[in-house]
Amino acid sequence: MTDRIAVVMFMVSVSVGALAATPAQQRVQAAAQLQRTFQPDLGGWGLHFVVRGKNCDVLHMDATEVNLYPQMMEAMAYGTVEYGRILPGGVNKMVFDRGFRTVVYTNAHNTRHISFGEAKLDRKSANKLRVCTDAIAAKITSTERQPSKIDTPPFESLSWANVAIGVRLYDGAYKHEATVVGIDRQDGIIRVRYVRSGDVEPKLLNAVARFWYVKSARGRQ
Repeated sequence: MTDRIAVVMFMVSVSVGALAATPAQQRVQAAAQLQRTFQPDLGGWGLHFVVRGKNCDVLHMDATEVNLYPQMMEAMAYGTVEYGRILPGGVNKMVFDRGFRTVVYTNAHNTRHISFGEAKLDRKSANKLRVCTDAIAAKITSTERQPSKIDTPPFESLSWANVAIGVRLYDGAYKHEATVVGIDRQDGIIRVRYVRSGDVEPKLLNAVARFWYVKSARGRQ
C-alpha cells in the first residue's frame, strides 16, 4: 500500500510540475518530445531538435548525418508520406500549437534549408541564436503575445472518395506531380499523366494513396 501511495504522489507531483511550467519550458519539453518521437525510425539521420532565441520560441531542426532535400523537409513539416506515420499532423502543427513563432529545417553539411513562421532563418542565422535550456526557459515569465496563425495547407490524402478525372495529384511537399486521366474502379486502377515527362501510367490507387494528395474542398474554393 505504501508503494502505491508513493507512486500516486509521484504522478501528482509530475502533473503539478507540468502545469507550473512556463510556456517557454513547455516549448523546450516539446522539442525533447520531438527528439524522442523521431529517434526510433530515423535515429541514424542525426536529427537534432533545438529550441533557440531570446524568448525560446524558435525551433531549429538540424540534420547532421543525412542530406535532407527541401521536399523531405516539407514532408516532415506537413506530416505527409512516411513522416505522417511517425508524427500525424507533422512537425509544424505540433510546433505552432505549442507557441513557437518560427521553425527552421537545415542540414549540417550544405545550405539547403526551409523556414516557416515569423522569421526567415537559415542555418547560419539560426546558430547565432542562443540555445534554450529548461533553466533559461524557466526565467521567461513575461506575458507572451499570440504567435501569428500558420494555416494548414489545404490538402488531403488521395482516396476513392476524392479521385476524379482531371484531379491534380501532389507529392509529400505538396508539389503538383501528376494528373488523373483515367479511372477503372472495378479493377482499382487510376491512370495518371506525370507533369515532367508527360508519361501516362496505370496505378493501383490503394497502393499510391499514401504518397499522393489532392486539394481539399477548402483548397478548391
